[in-house]
Parts: sequence; C-alpha cells; structure tokens
Amino acid sequence: MTNHKKKTEIEIADEIIRKNMPKAAEVLVSLLESKDKVVRAHAAAYIVEWVTGRPLLIIPIESKKRLY
Repeated sequence: MTNHKKKTEIEIADEIIRKNMPKAAEVLVSLLESKDKVVRAHAAAYIVEWVTGRPLLIIPIESKKRLY
C-alpha cells in the first residue's frame, strides 16, 4: 500500500508555474521584438541577468540635446 501525500497549495502552484515556463520564456523573448525600446531593453536585461546571474542597470537616455 502506497502512502499518497496530499500536495500543498504551494506545491500545486509551483507545479503549474514549472509546466508553463516554456510559454513564459517565449513571451519574454517575443518582447525583444517590441516597438517600444524600453520594453526591449528590459526584456534583454532580464534575459542577460537570468543567464549570467549578474544584475544590469538600465539607464534611459531620452534627451535629444547634445551633452557636449
């Protein structure tokens, strides 16, 4: 006779998230093609951070003025 342990809510949620990781990754990668450069930058930074384990700092440059 096997002892079936009932899964906790956290275990069920974790299982759902893990099953949907490929879909989430596809959405994230698709954001690299966004028309919005801020969205592209954040998606790229997130991917680089995930792969390298090193945080990136995104510095928005919106000024049309020349700084020199």
